[in-house]
Amino acid sequence: MRYLKRYQSVTMALIFCSVGNAVAENADNSYQDSVDYILPTIKIDLNTKSASSKQKGLTTSQLTSPVQIQLFPQNNNQSIENTLSQNAWVDMIEPSSPNPKLTIKGQRASVLFNGIPLNQFNSQSQFISLIPPQSIAKIEINPTSQSVLYGSMGLGGSINIEQKFIDHNLYQIGTSASYPFGGGINSFVNQVLDSDKSWAVQLATNTNTTDGYRDYSRNFNNAINIALMHQSQTQKLNINFSDSYQYLQFPGSLTEQEVNDNPWQASGTSEKSINHTVNGQIDFSQLLDKNWHFNLKTQYFQQWSNLIFKNPLYGSSTQGSSLFYLRPDVVYKDDRFKNTLGMESVYQTFTQSYTTSASSQTNLALFNQLDIFLTSKWQSGLGGRFEHSYTRGTFTNKSPQVTAHQTVNIGAGNVYVQYNWNAKANSRFSVSRAYQLPFIDQSNYTSPNISSEFGLNPQTAWIYQLDNSYKDKRISVKNSLYWMEIRNQIAYAGNDSSLFGYNTNLPPTRTIGSLSSVDYQLFQRLSLGGSFALNINTFTSGELYPSTSSSTREQQSVAGNQVPGQPPFSAEIHTNIELLSNVNLWLQERYVSSMYADGDFTNTLAKQPGYFITNLMLNYHVQNWYFSLSIQNLFNKFYYSYVSTAGYGQLSYYPADGISGVFNVQYRFD
Repeated sequence: MRYLKRYQSVTMALIFCSVGNAVAENADNSYQDSVDYILPTIKIDLNTKSASSKQKGLTTSQLTSPVQIQLFPQNNNQSIENTLSQNAWVDMIEPSSPNPKLTIKGQRASVLFNGIPLNQFNSQSQFISLIPPQSIAKIEINPTSQSVLYGSMGLGGSINIEQKFIDHNLYQIGTSASYPFGGGINSFVNQVLDSDKSWAVQLATNTNTTDGYRDYSRNFNNAINIALMHQSQTQKLNINFSDSYQYLQFPGSLTEQEVNDNPWQASGTSEKSINHTVNGQIDFSQLLDKNWHFNLKTQYFQQWSNLIFKNPLYGSSTQGSSLFYLRPDVVYKDDRFKNTLGMESVYQTFTQSYTTSASSQTNLALFNQLDIFLTSKWQSGLGGRFEHSYTRGTFTNKSPQVTAHQTVNIGAGNVYVQYNWNAKANSRFSVSRAYQLPFIDQSNYTSPNISSEFGLNPQTAWIYQLDNSYKDKRISVKNSLYWMEIRNQIAYAGNDSSLFGYNTNLPPTRTIGSLSSVDYQLFQRLSLGGSFALNINTFTSGELYPSTSSSTREQQSVAGNQVPGQPPFSAEIHTNIELLSNVNLWLQERYVSSMYADGDFTNTLAKQPGYFITNLMLNYHVQNWYFSLSIQNLFNKFYYSYVSTAGYGQLSYYPADGISGVFNVQYRFD
């Protein structure tokens, strides 16, 4: 929710590590397989030392040269979104909100679990922190437009979390303690159900509490996850169900005067959010014959929320949302062609006690992606998508009450050509037409002059992108250069004097940038790596109201100004040292450049300062015991996690917590 601008103390989770075998040569580098992913995907693999699994039957082909980074499953009380934010390609906006937004190239990324979008609703990445890390096979960060395959939230790229099938009994129990205060317990059970080892059931529970001493925050999560899984030579079935409870107490923001007086302590008053979420998913795949493959993905999600604001004028509000998602597709693949034809159907609802009594959105889409292997060196592809969206809602904060609607018909497309220089290097040039549809959000309903429509247009973009990849036994390098011409970019206008602010369409913007990553194994027990993101997003024309306190505001030209709330540059470097055969030390230095406060479109207010932070992880295992220590912000650096405009000429500062750490112990029953 765009009006909840706040920060919660979150300890570093499942952080990125690159170890000795992390850049091992892929055994299968045939050009026929390279089409299964769009370069330059970053691939995060599970630590095979901790929980090996043998994939059967319908396995996914490997990218010709993925960047492989390990997840350490002993950190079970940590959040996946914080794992992702440790990479410079991914930016986490509003980290303290119940569902922080994850962006790539400054645009929202489509967050997927087993290829099923999790952030269709409200533009946010729903409950990914509740996915059990023990059941994750890999996470792929793809910076190319995914609008053809995944629709409205695929403009910036995709983050796909893939579940694994474990073909042996596995039982784990763990506990953790955190600084300044908190801790939790977790358990994971994988039970094989048949002698052929083709059926298994997984049960995971997680309870975790984290308190912050600097910002008076509290984060309590309690979740249970059940999965029934089946894999054979011709069939795959994953049925997932989760039920979770989340209590969040957010720090109050600081005014400029409070920042000057004592920036190291947030306000003692805070906002609270209580969320109860249930989610069910079915992922089914059937190999029809040698070349034909059928997939069916479906999801039902329901969330209930209660928001309690520190401002007595707001009081409290209740919020409810639901979503039903259905996606069948048929894939044909032979030695020269791969074609994916499918459709998507999404129905979602939203209510908010203060702004809208009822709203709904129905989306129907058809898509087709064709990839052609021209020669052993050349391949190409093109895809297209057509989507129909109908939204209807009743605005209770209007006088008189207003019922509004919006109908959108929109399309997406892409074309690319890829050249495989050899088994180690390849290049791809692509042109994409991408979009983001207006989402259901109470901030849309408070936009000025709304009478019968929602007031937001779809965001569209032309994206020109060159991707390059190189990988051998010691080094893996990825680079992506992109040019994006964006119309109607959807943003939050927090500098308005209305109660919650509102969402708005920006004038035309242009984004020029580059994403890079490198991992190098210097010695058998020492590896180095890093990731870098340059993202220059500026207005090409247009006028907007300034973020000033003047009672007679006039629109000002914003041509050439930076789009606020997006760091122009971010980077991280890390090293992993295998001190002993069972002891690993990981160190990371992160940098985020200064940026204009979110909502300051005319660039008239003070910038959010840039900052460096240092993170550390130490892992040790002996027999069936696994120990880990992770420390975020090792040197207790003061910085702001978020800065936003609030009312004319005002800035709201949300200071991040200082040094925090988690110590985790796990025992695995073999």
